Amino acid sequence: MKIVFLASLLILTFLTGCAAIGEQGDFSSQGSMNGQLSLFLNGPDRSTTDVTFNLAAINIVAEDGTKRELMGAPLDINSAAMVGRQIVLSERMLPEGAYKKLQFVIKEASIKRKDRIATPGFAA
Repeated sequence: MKIVFLASLLILTFLTGCAAIGEQGDFSSQGSMNGQLSLFLNGPDRSTTDVTFNLAAINIVAEDGTKRELMGAPLDINSAAMVGRQIVLSERMLPEGAYKKLQFVIKEASIKRKDRIATPGFAA
């Protein structure tokens, strides 16, 4: 149940935006189209469970399997500290193309409720 909450927190609160831009700045010399991808994390309105995790990386995977890193540094996230807040996880320029998924790498996680702490296991 707690893993479902953690997954829901990640999946439901990420907003992605991609705005295509024309040839601009340094990109005009490359002759390719690029787009801006922005990822935000919106915290819950209230939090009854204290979920903490280390988001080690966010990657976007192209149809050909190529991974591009979207996040520059690991980030510790706590659901109680995120109540009513929004943070930017990534803002990157991406080359034109088809992307099939976002990959979130979580190194550590814990769930605290009523003075009990659980540490869910993740498959490697």
